[in-house]
Amino acid sequence: LAGIQPDWRSPGFRTIFIKPHVIRGLPWAQATCNSSFGKIQSQWRWTGHQLHVDILVPAASAAVVTLPGAGAARIICNGDPLHSAFSRTEGIKGMKRLDGQAVVKVGPGRYHFSYIPHHMRAQPMVH
Repeated sequence: LAGIQPDWRSPGFRTIFIKPHVIRGLPWAQATCNSSFGKIQSQWRWTGHQLHVDILVPAASAAVVTLPGAGAARIICNGDPLHSAFSRTEGIKGMKRLDGQAVVKVGPGRYHFSYIPHHMRAQPMVH
């Protein structure tokens, strides 16, 4: 559910794919994996309609993070908005939006992404 996967072309988790499988009825999921370069973590959790995805990428590694439902969403990463392939956020190497998702390339470090997935924005507010 947390979505940590190795890139088999890059031994030892030098490149990591993180593609969380988010389920609306489940409040959170988390996974940790130890690689030859250090600890890898992926966690997602809901706060109302907001989805939070926390990632830890070890030194000498890189990750391709897929944010489900973020194709047109306003994404915040470590406090800064991600507008395009170029970001002020340290460690962000690029971003593209594809098939209703955002795909973000990151270097080593900790990343906190938050956004409202497209399927949640369409729902009316309950008072």
